[in-house]
Amino acid sequence: MKVRIETSVDRESWDGKVAGSAGGNIFQSAAWAGYLNSCFGVKSFFFTVEDSKSGETLALLRAARESPLNRLLIERPLARLTLPLADRFTACLTWGAGPVILHSRGTAETLQALFEAVDTLCRDENIVALDGAWPGIYDPGSEQEPGADWPDYFSKRQKATFLIDLTPAESALWNGLKSSARKCIRRTMEQGLRTRRIAGEEELGNYCDFVRRCRQSLGLPATALRNLTEMWRVLHPAGMLEIFTCIDRRGRLMGGLGVWRHAGVLYEWGSIQAPEARERKIYSSDLLKWEVIRWGHSAGCRLYDLAGVVPDPDASDSKNRGIYQFKSKWGGEKVCFPCYSRNYKPSRQRVLESGKKLLRALRRRGS
Repeated sequence: MKVRIETSVDRESWDGKVAGSAGGNIFQSAAWAGYLNSCFGVKSFFFTVEDSKSGETLALLRAARESPLNRLLIERPLARLTLPLADRFTACLTWGAGPVILHSRGTAETLQALFEAVDTLCRDENIVALDGAWPGIYDPGSEQEPGADWPDYFSKRQKATFLIDLTPAESALWNGLKSSARKCIRRTMEQGLRTRRIAGEEELGNYCDFVRRCRQSLGLPATALRNLTEMWRVLHPAGMLEIFTCIDRRGRLMGGLGVWRHAGVLYEWGSIQAPEARERKIYSSDLLKWEVIRWGHSAGCRLYDLAGVVPDPDASDSKNRGIYQFKSKWGGEKVCFPCYSRNYKPSRQRVLESGKKLLRALRRRGS
């Protein structure tokens, strides 16, 4: 068994293998690596585990090298000077929903070889920590808990999400919603609201302005236009990105919701609601969620990931309890999984955490 590590791969070939696996997803795609690099300058490593005798590919892993300070610094003055320093002294390695297992034969040995290669790379690349790595959760045929075969030297914390099975008939999906969700959808439709997908760059620009206004109304930092435009440029032509909007009778934007799509899995992001919608009690988020479910079903997708909830709502604050309650009403199954980390340079990690807190404070003050 051997492990090959590359910093670039043929996108069509790699993404085809990921899409052809039972647990494939966008976070393990080369297209996702392209978006991260184009927008944030993030460097990805592509691990391929092969059978030494047959050359058969057994597993794939796309992992990213990035300083946690990167996205806080990239829009600030002197970024050309500060970003290389941040990468040199605070770079971490992370990945989402991986590795992708292509052959179930000898999974334990495959993972052992893979993680030995990951460990060697972290030491060679002067990585401060492996952080935020979470195992695949999109393989319906897997009988083990996510991450059960991972090495015990990792630290882990619990995460959770809701996964909606999109394969039943639309009528069954509708009946699977809680009555509160169906009521909100009907009411929003009776108010004359409709949904549509963004089709071009002009619409995208208008939507970016809308997102900025909505976030500012909540006292949140404005989302960078570059992020959305680069995401659109890289992922939308590949069929991996859609943005759904909710519009009232006068053509005004009342809400929006983005979804990433790859290997039959939808993953939502960027839910937003206009201040007027909140004031008028327009449930644009409910109508958008149902539209994504309908669209995903008709597009032949198999799963819809609602992008995470707290594992235990009773032990959380009111905001996270509210998010949990909203996401629990769409007929999905709650899935709990571990998120792994490993500290390679404890002293730098402490400095890094202090730096992140300071930069967040400056960012809030600047907003």
